[in-house]
Amino acid sequence: MKKILLVLLLCLCVVGCGKKAEKKEEKKEENLSGGWEIATEFETYLPIKDAEIFYKATKDESEQVLPIALLGKQVVSGTNYMFLVQKDNEYYVYVIYENLENKLSITKKTKFELTKYTNENKELDSKASVGGWKVVVPEEDIPSMKLDEKTQKIFDEASEKLTGTTYYPLTVLATQVVSGTNYAVIAYGTPSTKELVNDSTTGVYILTLYQDLKGTSEIVASSYIDLTEYNK
Repeated sequence: MKKILLVLLLCLCVVGCGKKAEKKEEKKEENLSGGWEIATEFETYLPIKDAEIFYKATKDESEQVLPIALLGKQVVSGTNYMFLVQKDNEYYVYVIYENLENKLSITKKTKFELTKYTNENKELDSKASVGGWKVVVPEEDIPSMKLDEKTQKIFDEASEKLTGTTYYPLTVLATQVVSGTNYAVIAYGTPSTKELVNDSTTGVYILTLYQDLKGTSEIVASSYIDLTEYNK
């Protein structure tokens, strides 16, 4: 299965990764968060080099694991790669280390508690009081790094009034039926103005989008993920 996935990744790179139009955005400034470099290129699929590193490092896993998003890279005596992973309908953070000889090892496996980031906001609690979160399982073995058309429309409407931070949504992690629907979305966030480039808001976020029964959308929670917590 993993060999098949690597072949599929190579095909996707040839077809899509080489097309500049596939990129959502590209920023030139360095984007660091606690020593972790956050992605500065936003593509339809996980970059081929990063995907190969992930699948080679996890080839001996007994269960199928899918790389949902690359959270960041950290240059040490080699490179650390931090991935958000879906396994058995749950989320984990994997840290993979590549040494100077290109040998790979998984150095951290940590459960990712989604509700830690979706339930922080009191305004959200009133809307999330009914029903639990349902994990969204990707339809593809190689999940795309973009929202589906419906959720993208909800995000676009909900983010119209935002100021200060610009978000680049990657994918929906879970949904929750309330008096309407909540969507937990992982996203990269970066300051909207050059004066705020080094502000602490730069990094990875969990956004909670809410759409009521009339179709009105808003972002009711925006929670920053401190990547250093997953590399202790």
